[in-house]
Amino acid sequence: MNIIREQYLKKIRPYYNKQLIKAITGQRRVGKSFILRQIKDELQILNPKANFLFIDKEKHEFEIISTHTELIKWVKSNTKKGKNFLLIDEIQEI
Repeated sequence: MNIIREQYLKKIRPYYNKQLIKAITGQRRVGKSFILRQIKDELQILNPKANFLFIDKEKHEFEIISTHTELIKWVKSNTKKGKNFLLIDEIQEI
């Protein structure tokens, strides 16, 4: 069941098209990843021709990205002409 987190999305939407880094923070298991995916879904509807780069650090394929240099290299190799969105779902180790 997908529950739209309208209260949070309403606060984030004004920043969708601003060239700022947006960070969603909070305690573990409160839905940050879920909200990030809802943001991506909304952005895809608003920008159907845009390229979306989604890094999920829980997936094995993204273990190669552990430094800012590796991140920049990965982003450059996956960026396409036109509008690009980069979303990173980072795991925090305790």
